[in-house]
Amino acid sequence: MNNTAPQAPPRAITVPFLDAFCCGGFSIAVVVALVAGGMAFPGAELPYSFYLIMITESLINFPHFMASYRLLYSSRKTVREHLFVAVILPVLMLGIVASCVAYEMTGGKIQGSAPTIGLMALFSPFAPILLGWHYTGQAWGMTACFAYIGGLRIELSERRMLLLGLRTLWFYHVILVLDAMEFHYVFGTFAEDVHAIIVLLITLTRVAVFVTFLVGLEGFRRIATREQKKIPIRCWLPWGAIFAWYVMADMHRGTFVLLQVFHSLQYMVFPLRVEFNQYRTNSPDAPMPNVWRHIMLYYLALVVVGLFAFKSPELATFAVSSEIKLAAMISAAINMHHYCTDSVVWKIRNPEVQQALFGHLKPAT
Repeated sequence: MNNTAPQAPPRAITVPFLDAFCCGGFSIAVVVALVAGGMAFPGAELPYSFYLIMITESLINFPHFMASYRLLYSSRKTVREHLFVAVILPVLMLGIVASCVAYEMTGGKIQGSAPTIGLMALFSPFAPILLGWHYTGQAWGMTACFAYIGGLRIELSERRMLLLGLRTLWFYHVILVLDAMEFHYVFGTFAEDVHAIIVLLITLTRVAVFVTFLVGLEGFRRIATREQKKIPIRCWLPWGAIFAWYVMADMHRGTFVLLQVFHSLQYMVFPLRVEFNQYRTNSPDAPMPNVWRHIMLYYLALVVVGLFAFKSPELATFAVSSEIKLAAMISAAINMHHYCTDSVVWKIRNPEVQQALFGHLKPAT
C-alpha cells in the first residue's frame, strides 16, 4: 500500500515555467536577440512583420485590455465601489470622442501634418506619463506578488531600493517618448534649446538608470540575506525585464511598440488565474475539462470583443470618411481608461482581490 501523501501543487500564478516565461523570460530573450543582432550588424534594419504585429495585437494586446474590463464590470458591487472609473469616466471620454467626430464631420478638421488630432491631441502629452507609470507599476506589482508566493517578506527599505529603479525608468520612458514625438517643436523659437535639454536629460537618466539598477540588485541581495532564502527567478524577472526593455527601446527606437506586447503578455496570466479561481469557487464540483473549457471560452471572448473594440471603429471610419481618426480616438480612450481601471481593480491589500488571485494557494510556510 502506498501511504505517500499527494504532492502539493507548485506555488505559482499558473505554473512556475509559464509564470517565468510570460512575466519576463520571453521578453528578455527577444531583447537579447535584437540587441545582439543590432551590434553584430550595425546599420541593418530590424526585422518587421505587419502580420506578426497584427497577430500579437489580436491575441495578446487587445485581450489584455478586455480582461481588465471583465474584472471591473464582473459584479455590481465592483461598479458601485468604483463608480467614477466604471461609469462617469467612460461617459466623459465617449462624450469627448463624439464631440471630436462631430467637429470633424462638420468640416472643422485640424489642418497640417500633426500626427494626433481630436482626443489624441488633447491627451497625447499625458500619454507617456501614464503609460510609463503603468508599465513600471505593473513590474513592481508582479515582483511583490511573486515574493508573496515565494514566502518572502520585503522590508520598507528594500521596497524603496527596488522602486527607485522603476521610478527612474518611468522618467526615462517619458523623456524617450517626448524625444521620439519631437515634442520640442511645440515651443516654437525655443525648440532647439528645449531639444538640447531633452538630450541632456536622456544622457543623465541613462546613468541614473544604471546606478538605480545596481541599487535594486542590492535590495534583492538584502532580502535574500535576511530571509536566508534564494530569490525565486519569477520574483526578479519582471523587475529585471523592464530594464532590458528600455535598453532595447533606447538603442532601437522602432522597437518601442514591443513594450506594449511584453507588458500585455505579462498581464494576461493574472486575469486568467482570477477567472480560473472564480469559476472553481462558483462551481467547486465541476470536472477539470469543464474548467478548462470555460477558460478557453473566456479567452476567446476576450479576443473577439477586443477585435470588435479596436477594429470596428476603423470600418466605421471608412464607411463615413477616411480622414476621421475615430479608431485612434477610441484606442486612446481605451488606453486611458485601462490605466485607471487597473489602478482600482488590482489593489492587492483588498482581501477580495487577494482571494481572487491567490485563492488556489495554501498559506506560505
